[in-house]
Amino acid sequence: MRKIFLSFSGMLTDLSLAVIRLEDLEGSLFYFGCARELVMNFQNHLRNSSIEPGTIILGFSLSFPEARKGEFIGILEKIVAVLLQAEKEDRVEWRPHPGRTSFKQLNYLLERNGLEPIDLSQVPRAWKQCTAKRAAIMIKKSGIPLDAMEV
Repeated sequence: MRKIFLSFSGMLTDLSLAVIRLEDLEGSLFYFGCARELVMNFQNHLRNSSIEPGTIILGFSLSFPEARKGEFIGILEKIVAVLLQAEKEDRVEWRPHPGRTSFKQLNYLLERNGLEPIDLSQVPRAWKQCTAKRAAIMIKKSGIPLDAMEV
């Protein structure tokens, strides 16, 4: 089943635990809670900083020594390449910066990719923001044929 990634840090964690592979990102949809600038510049930040083993960055535990930082940066560069391709193919929707995620934005992504939108009248009124968990719940509840990767 096609995947939708709803959390950048969750995606990094799943990659680190081998729950998913880089190949699983190809053809997937992406709607992260963080802004494009953070994701696209993440490897530059790492390249210019000292990282201690075991440091948590966006939920991703860097369990490798400083000498392997280049390997992690290489993985991030591959992720950026996948996301740039996803942008060209209209498979990514970025949170506005500054701003919050919304079910309306998520629906734009779903509709652009030939999927039924979430019925906004079914979203609980208390949910003012579209978090990864809430998006996954509504995707499943709506019967949208996507494997929602949230954490």
